[in-house]
Amino acid sequence: MAFTSSTPLSFIKVILLWLAVGSSAEAIIKIDGTRLIYTGQHREATLRVTNVSSQTVALQAWVSSSEENSSDVPFALAQPLIKLNPQQVDVLRILYRGEGLPEDRESLFWLNVMEIPLKPDRQNSVQMAVRQQLKLFFRPPGLQGTSSSCIAGLSWKVKNVDSIEVTNTCAFHLSLVDLRIESSDRSTALDEYTLLKPGETHLLRSTVAAIPADAKIIFTEINDIGLRHVHEANIQ
Repeated sequence: MAFTSSTPLSFIKVILLWLAVGSSAEAIIKIDGTRLIYTGQHREATLRVTNVSSQTVALQAWVSSSEENSSDVPFALAQPLIKLNPQQVDVLRILYRGEGLPEDRESLFWLNVMEIPLKPDRQNSVQMAVRQQLKLFFRPPGLQGTSSSCIAGLSWKVKNVDSIEVTNTCAFHLSLVDLRIESSDRSTALDEYTLLKPGETHLLRSTVAAIPADAKIIFTEINDIGLRHVHEANIQ
């Protein structure tokens, strides 16, 4: 349900005031998925949201840049402000303006979903706002394949004796978690989470004095639909 011109102005002002407010309160909006892939050959990307509570909720959604000091965001929401009644399901529609992003690699943005439960006993009053963030990946029309197809092509090299240098030669972002070094006599954690941009080289520092000669890299990939797969890789 979208807000219309008949929505009280005082209500809109209250909603806008809460856009910058975050909270550790538990979210009552269920979002289908932890990431959204926008493929360039489609006119829009959609995401289903469900109000799983017994309260009416105001929901604001917007896209923001993943880069610091950047405000250029070529996306808009078809209905950036909606109201969800208890147990109601709705769909967010994200639209791309059609230009401004690289055509040879994936781009990353944040999809923000802010929820403000409306108190039933007091008109135009609100409870604590809760914001959820999802990764929004835009893939230009000419980019074929998936992020999983890039895992085998990752390059792992010893750097400065005690660190590992990993290079993503693909045009996709790669989300890796639970990275560790495994050798015959020990297991050493490297990083809990690493997001590799297209073409990026990233240095992973270890706590060992030197990387063992028989060491391998164990890590978990988060694929396009949010599922996790464990991988093993040799170190060059």
